[in-house]
Amino acid sequence: MRKTGNKPKKQRKHFNPLAAMQPLPAEKVRADMDRNLAALAALATGTKAEVKEWDDLSDCVNTVEMLIEMGEIDQEHAATSFEAIRAMRDSMHRHLNEGQALFMTEPEAQAMRDLLTLYHVCLERKPWMIIYKAQQACTERINAQLGQARAAA
Repeated sequence: MRKTGNKPKKQRKHFNPLAAMQPLPAEKVRADMDRNLAALAALATGTKAEVKEWDDLSDCVNTVEMLIEMGEIDQEHAATSFEAIRAMRDSMHRHLNEGQALFMTEPEAQAMRDLLTLYHVCLERKPWMIIYKAQQACTERINAQLGQARAAA
């Protein structure tokens, strides 16, 4: 026989199917943007920038690029994405191939600011499920590319 005592029953959380159609909560958007802007500040100043900051910004670039490919962002923003990709590539190239500290030049930092502005609008306005699907598609594409690279090696 089980004692029930005075313990309250656990409340079940009900699934809200409409929640996937809503944007992310403002506090999550702010926390994400704060982290990304701090990463950009570290890279733009070249002080204590690490690969972690570069990775954070890379996630934003990949998400925006995928949202453009999915048709969730107008093609007119492809140039913004392209410039940010070039900024990321060039900063990592200097770091890995030339032995320089990880940093971004002013034009590169501006390209990233422009992309983060676009990313921020997406986080505020797009349903979170769309953002999630774009991030998942990026992960799948990167994993496929890594698999191909391993197979070729």
